Amino acid sequence: MVTSSVLDIEYDAKDVLRFTYRGKTTQISDLKTTAKYTQKDGRVIIHGISATDKIALYMANGVRVPVHIFVSGSDAILSLEAIPSGVYLLSVNGKTSKFTKQ
Repeated sequence: MVTSSVLDIEYDAKDVLRFTYRGKTTQISDLKTTAKYTQKDGRVIIHGISATDKIALYMANGVRVPVHIFVSGSDAILSLEAIPSGVYLLSVNGKTSKFTKQ
């Protein structure tokens, strides 16, 4: 599914040979930072962050999810209790990782 401000269109992945973005893009991969994260008890805990790290949570369709981030030492804690089950993208300093909330 491709969504833009102009139109939404859906293609079967097997029919797409190449997809090109214009402007700023992100990628879905392992976090490429010193931060590591774990998912436990309805929370995501990001370990090894600094005060200047930028953290954001997005739904799979790219819409940013407003969550409160608690900082404790070098850990940041995101509570997932208020969000529905689904696939989410966690961005730390512009590097993105995918996880599922059951």
